[in-house]
Amino acid sequence: MKPIFGKADILINNAGIEVTAFITECELEDFRKLMDVNVGGVFLGLKHGMKQMSVANGGKGGAILNLSSMAHLIASVGFGPYGATKSAVDKLTKVAAVEAGALGAGVRVNCLYPGIIDTGMQDKLGQDLLTMGVFPDAQALQEYVIARTPLKRTGTPADVAKAAAYLCSDEAEFITGVGMSVDGGMALG
Repeated sequence: MKPIFGKADILINNAGIEVTAFITECELEDFRKLMDVNVGGVFLGLKHGMKQMSVANGGKGGAILNLSSMAHLIASVGFGPYGATKSAVDKLTKVAAVEAGALGAGVRVNCLYPGIIDTGMQDKLGQDLLTMGVFPDAQALQEYVIARTPLKRTGTPADVAKAAAYLCSDEAEFITGVGMSVDGGMALG
């Protein structure tokens, strides 16, 4: 990872894929692909980002933000393989925060747990749940989501971006190793 303009001071690990499947139906190949992208990608970002940002290596410190998922916080039908990868992202975040502090890197490492966010990925998830028979129709799925969400709406990419901007800003300079839900409260219930 070589930045175009000097050393990086913010890294957002936001790559990820989703496989919605019952554990009994998920192919090992699909699970491995989830692990490679969702966990391996974050691991590589942390490894190289922390090295480059580290004050001990001539960097100026910085902030790394990993995107996990609300699926890490709650158990839902069809989310076992995906949720497992997002739990691993959360653990990597916490360990990286402790290591960055112990090594004097000057790097803060935090995590976001987006919930149901209006994106193409969420559209595919909804279709997958309908195809799997978890919900009888799209209206039942939508009613379920809204009933479980205290703020009574799904999220937007802007909702996630605002939380990311905060955790990467100087306003959060004493925050490291935390996970922040951006899910309208859905994981509470």
